[in-house]
Amino acid sequence: MTRNTLLLACAIGALALQHSRAADALVAADTYLNQSSPAKNYGSATTLAVGSGHSPLIQFDLSALQSLGFSSSNIQKATLLFFVDSINVSGTVDLALTGQPWTESGMTYNNFNFGLVSPPFATGVPVTSSGQYVSVDVTLQARGWLTNAVPNNGILISSSPGTLTNVSLDSKENTSTSHPAILDLVLSDFGSTGPTGPTGATGPTGATGATGPPAATGPMGGTGVRGTTGPTGPIGATGVAGPAGPTGASGPAGPTGAAGPNYGNNWQNSTQDVASVTLARLVSTCPEGQIAISGACGYDGTDSIVAAEVTVTYNGPDENNQNTWVCEIYNGYSSSVTMNYGAFCVTPGAGSALAIPGRTVQLFSPKPGSRAPASSPTQPLKRDTPVVH
Repeated sequence: MTRNTLLLACAIGALALQHSRAADALVAADTYLNQSSPAKNYGSATTLAVGSGHSPLIQFDLSALQSLGFSSSNIQKATLLFFVDSINVSGTVDLALTGQPWTESGMTYNNFNFGLVSPPFATGVPVTSSGQYVSVDVTLQARGWLTNAVPNNGILISSSPGTLTNVSLDSKENTSTSHPAILDLVLSDFGSTGPTGPTGATGPTGATGATGPPAATGPMGGTGVRGTTGPTGPIGATGVAGPAGPTGASGPAGPTGAAGPNYGNNWQNSTQDVASVTLARLVSTCPEGQIAISGACGYDGTDSIVAAEVTVTYNGPDENNQNTWVCEIYNGYSSSVTMNYGAFCVTPGAGSALAIPGRTVQLFSPKPGSRAPASSPTQPLKRDTPVVH
């Protein structure tokens, strides 16, 4: 008996007296396709990359249900659960059925036929947080697999078109967090109905009982006497209004304060090299008495290898007194990148409207002719300093 069969049999046996039963079918095979390394197989990988040219394949074995005599009507609900191991760029994913048989150890991007993939049955599924499961309703798909009305060639997961989604899911080979994909099933009773017993003979009709005497009707009672309405009490007199108090004198207007100085402004500029495959935190701080109302992060335009994800945030005691501008930069390529960063600092003056610092996200792409990334999406990041979100 396979592990899936044992899990299904135990779940069904333990709930035999209930009207519905729950069972989990674990993933039977999983891998992912990599457009950048089209001839490589990733069947033994501990994570499944999604986005940036990567698409996972996941397949479940329902032979245990078929061997126990289940039909599609016995599946009340089926839910696919996959675990988000890490997120590089959050976004959404689409799920579709594959029309091509495949094996975990043999499938590559080169030998997968994308022309046999059906239109997505689930689109825009949000993937925004790591360390948790994402659920998708696959009831119709599981019913088709169970009766072979739909070939059980698994599910293809890909980033939604027009998004920059880049995440990693746990595979069944992951022994660190151990959260493989699960097919959660809610099943109805399926035991066979026994034969109908023969109809018994009709018993003899009993004797008709004697008719009892008619019920006697008592006399109707008389109408009671209506009580009298009591007299209405007098309305009390309205009290006398008190006199209005005198209005106090207005105080003299205070003198007009002196106008504050105009904004003084300057840029605090710095540069720093960010090593390959490193997440760095670059900080620009304004001089004492000034606040940061803007900032910028960029890279040396003469660099031939440039790829950085830049997040601009701000820091300070409150939203009107930000004295620091922070850039969080991830360099995912094989060479260090020279980053230019700085804060626009001003000296506040009376009557001047402050621009409240905001948050922007800018994603730099490689320049034409630059080399491919040095690491795959499943490799861990190195950090220069702790990152504060």
